[in-house]
Amino acid sequence: MFALASLAPAQEHEPRGDGSGDPLPAGAIRRFGTLRYRLAAHPQSVEFAASDREIRCNAESCLSIRLEADTGRPLRGIAWNGTLPVAQALSPAGDRLALASRTRLTLVSSGATVSPPTFERQGHRIAALAWSPDGRKVATGGEGGEACLWEAATGAVRVLDGPGARPACLAFTRDGLRLVALREDGTLAKWTLEGGRCEVAGESGSRVLAAAVSPGGGHAAFARDGRLTVYRTDNLEVAGAARFTGTPGTLALAPGGALAAVLSEGPELRFLETTSGREVLRVTTPHRRLLGAAFSFDGLRLATIGNDRAVRIWRVESGEELAGAECHPDAVTAIAVSPDATRVATGSMNGELRVWGLADGRQSGSFPSGDTGLLALSWSPDGRTLAAGGSDGRIVLHDPDGRRAAVILNDESRSVVGLQFLGGGEGLLATGRDGRIRVWDVDARKIVRTIETSIGVLHGSAVSPDLARVAAGGPSGEIEVLEISSGRSLARWSAHTGAVLGLAFSPDGERVCSGGNDASVEIWSLREGRRVRRILGYDGPVQAVAVSPDGLTVAGTASGNSVRLTTPEGAEIRTFYAMGGRARAVQFVSGGKRLVSASEDTCAYLWEVPAK
Repeated sequence: MFALASLAPAQEHEPRGDGSGDPLPAGAIRRFGTLRYRLAAHPQSVEFAASDREIRCNAESCLSIRLEADTGRPLRGIAWNGTLPVAQALSPAGDRLALASRTRLTLVSSGATVSPPTFERQGHRIAALAWSPDGRKVATGGEGGEACLWEAATGAVRVLDGPGARPACLAFTRDGLRLVALREDGTLAKWTLEGGRCEVAGESGSRVLAAAVSPGGGHAAFARDGRLTVYRTDNLEVAGAARFTGTPGTLALAPGGALAAVLSEGPELRFLETTSGREVLRVTTPHRRLLGAAFSFDGLRLATIGNDRAVRIWRVESGEELAGAECHPDAVTAIAVSPDATRVATGSMNGELRVWGLADGRQSGSFPSGDTGLLALSWSPDGRTLAAGGSDGRIVLHDPDGRRAAVILNDESRSVVGLQFLGGGEGLLATGRDGRIRVWDVDARKIVRTIETSIGVLHGSAVSPDLARVAAGGPSGEIEVLEISSGRSLARWSAHTGAVLGLAFSPDGERVCSGGNDASVEIWSLREGRRVRRILGYDGPVQAVAVSPDGLTVAGTASGNSVRLTTPEGAEIRTFYAMGGRARAVQFVSGGKRLVSASEDTCAYLWEVPAK
């Protein structure tokens, strides 16, 4: 059973730093991975600041992220919990975020505690926006082709007429004297702000696939019909053209307009010389899919973003990667500590497995495990094999030291949501989302037993300390405990009003702890056949649970970025907060004195548990 003890006050520690010199969250001992060149949300655009010393990314959920260009160190960004914008842009000073939500322009200030000012003009439906170089004005491009020039301090507006199509992007020239709109029909509009005169160039017709303005606004480019056309924005004359193959996902234009980076819909990046039309360089990036790129103002570097939430910096002349994130490219969704407690394995949503030293936080191995997310990990008792399973239904057996080739077991399930080695490692129990639990003979590479559960789709499982029983949970809140050797059902009960997301046995195997979508943790006594405790107070669905080896502490990872520690009676011990995103998995180590957690901020963390 769970033991009881009085609790000493939580010990506070001075803020620690990780191996990159970045601060750790309060209570964290180590970060496995780095937040440098790493984004807290999926990016939508990227750009260099005018000094080339800072990289800025607009991300989903009204978030603007700033990174130091040379180091990737996160700088203070701006977030707003309002309506999702159709366009957003950070001011030149980085202290204000402009958000457009159809007919409204909202300016959010960094650190402001009052409601942000909101401006609106009847009939002006905003499709794009841009800040003036001095940060005093915001330009918005309307779906009817017109532009509005707003005073950031007062909201006073000036309308710039310009019949035409919806703008794909909008930009000021570096001197602030002209405003340029690249339209979805392939036309280019330029307003001379003194006098408000509008000029239009380009050929309307076929759909524009990508459009870009160079840093400083001196040139603009369209990609369509396999052609890339570059214009000078001062006189709207054609400055270059090139042919390309395939469908460009997006486009970046270098200062001077002589070089363009064409991004494919996959990971490939191509550099085209626009004056000759020649492809000068082709690079396959580690991004799974490129989402955007931007040249530096000096034209020597290119920043790229992808759906791996990483920023990478490239030398334009050679295509050499100058800097990039050395961490998981996506949320960490599974974690497992080696039997000798010297290493920790982490698995992410992109199917990648990494191994780290628990004592020093250094990465010792990186292994691809599939094209889809890893949801379960398990070490063999001798530490020589690491099993990884995920949403592609495969189990991959890795040598964590990299000396043996990986072995693939096709589990036949829709998704593997739980793994546990049995006996001396000759058996492997795999829980499938299809409602079946399979026992593998690892050496023979075949399934020797299939256990049918009665609760349908499975979201997770836990194996008892004696490796004799397995608990499984499903979408309706039901939990079933089964005997592994026979497949016989031993107990079943309704625990949560929503899905069961996390499961763990007590150290003596007499109780089952569960976390649910109803933001609660439940403790069930198998011997008594009843619920003995329900713990509330979590900030959202409880993704994972763990029980310390002495039974005195229950850890639950909640839907925010928290790992909450309580007694089995529900008394608060401490709550840890990761840097961003949900904590997805948790495990106690060092006899319960520490625990590790996996986070959606692409890192894993080692935490110090308060003394009891």
